[in-house]
Amino acid sequence: MALKPTASAVAGTLLTAFIFTGCATAEPEAQVDFAHPTINQKPAALIMDTGSDSSLIFQPARVGLTLAKATHDWPVNGQSLDDFGMSDPANLSFGSQTITAPLPVMKDPPWLLRWVFAWLMGSDGLISWSEVRDNILIFDSEKHVVRAVPELPPETAGWLKLKVRRTGPLTLEVPLPDGSTGTILVDTGQPYGVSLSPKEWRAWDAANPNAPSTTRMFAMIGADLSEVEEGWADNYELGPLKLTDVPVHQALGVEWAGDAFHYTGTLGMYGLTRVDLIVDGKNSVAYLHPKPSPGLPYPGIKRSNEPGNLPSGDQKWTVDPSVVVHSDNFWLDSAGVKVNIKDYPGALADASHALELNPNNPAAYDARGGIKLCLSDAAGALADYERAIALDPESAAFYNDRGFLKYEQGDFDAAVADVSHSLEMDPQDANAYVNRGDARQSGGNFLDALNDYELAGDWQPGGWPDTGYAVLHGELLRRHLGFPATDLTPMLADWKDSWVKSIGQFISGNLSEAAFLAAANKDDSGAPANAATAREQNGEAEYYLGMMRIIQGNASAAREHWQKCVADAVLDLGEYNLARSELALTDSASPTQTQLLFSASKKYVAGDYAGASAEFTQAIAADSTLVCAYYYRGICRYNQGDTAGAIADLTQAITLDPKNFLAYENRGLAKDSSRDHAGAVADYTQAFSLDPQNNTVDPDGEFVLENKGDYAGAIAFHTKEIATDGKADIPDDYAERSRAKQMQGDFAGALADYHQAIALDAGGVPYSHVTSLLLQQRLGQTPSDFSKDIAKWKDPWLKSLGLFAMGVVDESALLAEARTSGNNQDCAQQLCEADYYIGLMHLVKGDMAGARNFWQQSLATNQLGYNPIYLLTRAELARLEATPRN
Repeated sequence: MALKPTASAVAGTLLTAFIFTGCATAEPEAQVDFAHPTINQKPAALIMDTGSDSSLIFQPARVGLTLAKATHDWPVNGQSLDDFGMSDPANLSFGSQTITAPLPVMKDPPWLLRWVFAWLMGSDGLISWSEVRDNILIFDSEKHVVRAVPELPPETAGWLKLKVRRTGPLTLEVPLPDGSTGTILVDTGQPYGVSLSPKEWRAWDAANPNAPSTTRMFAMIGADLSEVEEGWADNYELGPLKLTDVPVHQALGVEWAGDAFHYTGTLGMYGLTRVDLIVDGKNSVAYLHPKPSPGLPYPGIKRSNEPGNLPSGDQKWTVDPSVVVHSDNFWLDSAGVKVNIKDYPGALADASHALELNPNNPAAYDARGGIKLCLSDAAGALADYERAIALDPESAAFYNDRGFLKYEQGDFDAAVADVSHSLEMDPQDANAYVNRGDARQSGGNFLDALNDYELAGDWQPGGWPDTGYAVLHGELLRRHLGFPATDLTPMLADWKDSWVKSIGQFISGNLSEAAFLAAANKDDSGAPANAATAREQNGEAEYYLGMMRIIQGNASAAREHWQKCVADAVLDLGEYNLARSELALTDSASPTQTQLLFSASKKYVAGDYAGASAEFTQAIAADSTLVCAYYYRGICRYNQGDTAGAIADLTQAITLDPKNFLAYENRGLAKDSSRDHAGAVADYTQAFSLDPQNNTVDPDGEFVLENKGDYAGAIAFHTKEIATDGKADIPDDYAERSRAKQMQGDFAGALADYHQAIALDAGGVPYSHVTSLLLQQRLGQTPSDFSKDIAKWKDPWLKSLGLFAMGVVDESALLAEARTSGNNQDCAQQLCEADYYIGLMHLVKGDMAGARNFWQQSLATNQLGYNPIYLLTRAELARLEATPRN
């Protein structure tokens, strides 16, 4: 996996919007036009788009520009825009200023993009926030102008003061009531009020069912045409920013995809009329002062207490000539294009020129560091990365990039530390998870590496190269550790990068070795690749060929391939270090700590907890600072029933790594098993503070509430989730609430929720089918006929459970199927479920003793924390034990 291009993609730019309502109402129109700019002395219609961090000329021919350097697969929010690149240096004039720089252009934009900007908005292109950042800007909604001033106006002293992110589009950081930090994107490229994160929109929509509303159709770069509901808020709070009289709607995915963890909302142009805003980009501070009601007219929505449709609130803003347009980021964009076509010397020259123009541009230092790494100048790369971090210590990307460099230098512990710090700031960066997974795998922490590869796929769509590499690295490591092969074919259809797709096809057996090697010498268009691209892709190919050989048991052939990969020594190639670590693993002449950890990991995966524990103990004897050895030995001991030993090991892992939330989580499970419930909740609380996205350890989440026996609290938790979650999650929410109701003893309510889950997603909630069949019998009802649904289930274990609930499979056959898994952990989970459902069937038949026996066996599998059926079994057994025996 080579270094990613350094130039930013265009983000947050409005393409078009239509309104589909019962009446003919106008769309709000608002944009910020530069006053009479020219390009090479030709008039140009340019808008200022603060929601983007990269400028783009959409109509180059109209302003006399041609494409000088092109990349044929430039990603913009996950999509590819053909023939995107840079012009030759051009003169851009605005007011009394003229700058000379290459400009980002698109030779043949999609028709929709061309139509919207050229016809609807009358524009030839946009100038992004990056080019105007270093001003003190007043967004004057009274005069519809953005102007620059030499110093802050005195009235800002009493205004709300928010931090502005140093890189990216115009983004404000806001403190939120729960103590976390959110972000507000200010986007002059869209005319609307306030866009909300999906979570915030659902909460507002549920709390305001009678608010005036309409429906609009949105399209943005990187997004399909989407239908969006828009409502009118008399009051809305974006953290400490309290707005009145403003329209709100759910943000499109491209608005928050790059910052999903922090994204709170977007202020569009109408939103800017509801607040006074002054941005001091030089010092990364913004000052805001909400305006009183009422706001300006806004078409399409009836205001509260105001009859009828409103007249259009069109407002054309102007960028005053006092605003200075800077050229350093144009040169940085040019460097990014050259990186993408492997012209590293040219990219280095452009990035260096950007820094000559602005020595305090952290993104330019970071980009130049990556370019130097491509040129094998590791020392120069490190110096640039450290300068970038010094200028912007809160950029997650910069720590990730420095971590990648340290990984390439073989300092795996330092690499993990840097990338982990990056992930603390941005826990949803797929590229960072891939980098940390690679560093962990190379350093011998194979099991945590697998977890990182899986997390990368969780946070980024499968079509992105980062996720593709995560899947590829994870799949090969899984097979290497003894897991069965996964068929990658279904997901490959969504992969857009042709080379990454070729690797996946080869691993899946759908591409011959000869065709695979031929693909390594082609670019994304199918043409012969240039020398740099061919070198990188052939280096990767040798690594993957070696992995396939070692999985097939041919170690000598594997070593030959890895030696070729290492000999090529492409420093920005992640596979280089993976190949180097695999060579160390197969060097039988000198056993290493990494070999010992690999052997222990294989035994752990196979469920040989005693053997794995013994080898983790040997690893600890050689190095008492190995967090992963203590952690996984603790898990082994827990699975062997040694909760005291598990607690001791997990405590040591926490001592060595106080931010290891998984160690806190699992120590909480061990304490729960030891009936130290107060200690368990304390550990869950700490784990949740370190990983607030993890509902498993949320002190107010369902697992903790159910484990404490607070079933009413768990039901309330799921009821809130049903009201606020996205459509895709609601069937699971009903299924989980039904389980809590079942634990509480509300079997009729549980059955109703199970049926609701099935009605919403008949194919996605198989456990709801199984449990509802047995609950119907428990309540004396005729069981539903789910045979058609069950016949479609592909998982053999789930199908066996369904057939058992229907009476087609008996309990002996079900138990036999539960034991067929070659993995001890999977086997234990299936036995936990089998014993629960068999016990429930005995209860339905009036055999209390049989139910008790099977439920006790279910709990003996020790699956607390691994399987929600464990908690359900515990609640059922407690209820049964409280029933007087005959």
